[in-house]
Amino acid sequence: MLLLFRPFRIADDVEVAGKAGKVHALSLFMTELITADNTQILLPNGSVWGSAIINHSTYPGTGEVKVSFPVRSGRPIARIGEHILKHLREDSRIEPQPAPEVHVSKVVDISDAVDPIVELTVSAKAKPAEADAVKQRLMDLVSTMLADANATRPEPSRAAG
Repeated sequence: MLLLFRPFRIADDVEVAGKAGKVHALSLFMTELITADNTQILLPNGSVWGSAIINHSTYPGTGEVKVSFPVRSGRPIARIGEHILKHLREDSRIEPQPAPEVHVSKVVDISDAVDPIVELTVSAKAKPAEADAVKQRLMDLVSTMLADANATRPEPSRAAG
């Protein structure tokens, strides 16, 4: 039945019968999967056909990368935005159109009236196969930038009472 109806093909990323991997081979009696750590999984076709099949390769992702994070408003926010855009423009995995953008999407906390905390949203279009890696790299970059910004931010002064 698998050979006739072909719910997946060689090289598809699938989850079937409680196992996940890339389809390496499909024969009359067995389906062979290879996991990310290069482990072979052999599944009898009867158990494959009798279970739910999730095929991650049928409808590839859009490649949209969108990350939001809180940041204190003011002059540093412009530097952070410029640095992120520079990084994205230099990344060969980012599609040039639509151009990457950084914008304030909402106000998160106004307890500090001078420098309220806002949500900064970064969006870009990547090659679909690279979107997750780009998003992870972007989150790492932003985390490092925010840690550096917080380390150089002076503590608020408190009046002695």
